[in-house]
Amino acid sequence: MKKKIITMLAIGFLVSCGGGNGWSKADKDTFMNDCNSDGSMKAYCECVLNKITKNYGPNDVVPYDDLYEYIEDCSYTL
Repeated sequence: MKKKIITMLAIGFLVSCGGGNGWSKADKDTFMNDCNSDGSMKAYCECVLNKITKNYGPNDVVPYDDLYEYIEDCSYTL
């Protein structure tokens, strides 16, 4: 399950990367749509998105260790 979530988040993050220094509404919407494609993980995806947007820009690559920490921190929402 965690491997699937990591993969979904990585893909969602890469797809959501856009121009500019900050996260636009479109960047966030893309991330949420990719992460929460079936509608069952909204709280979890919002949690991860909040952590990513606080620490990284939309063009940054999130290191695996940080991404894994965010997944663990947000797993309470599942």
